[in-house]
Amino acid sequence: MEYLQTFFSWIWSAFRVVIIAVIGVLPDSPFTMISNSAIGEYIGYINWILPLQQIVAILQVWVVAIAIFYIYQAILRWVKAVN
Repeated sequence: MEYLQTFFSWIWSAFRVVIIAVIGVLPDSPFTMISNSAIGEYIGYINWILPLQQIVAILQVWVVAIAIFYIYQAILRWVKAVN
């Protein structure tokens, strides 16, 4: 039983190293440029009329979800699990 625990511990630590390496390679969010742009100081005033920061955040999550869907669909078609 101890061997099984050691094996899963090794798998988990290897998985963590790979995930941390992948996250380290990814760039920062491009949507932080809005806060650093010329209109960054006026966003608080614009948000009273149109909540731009929330719209950008929702758009970012939506685009990631759609991209994951298309990647997943392409992998399934490649495996020929879906027509």
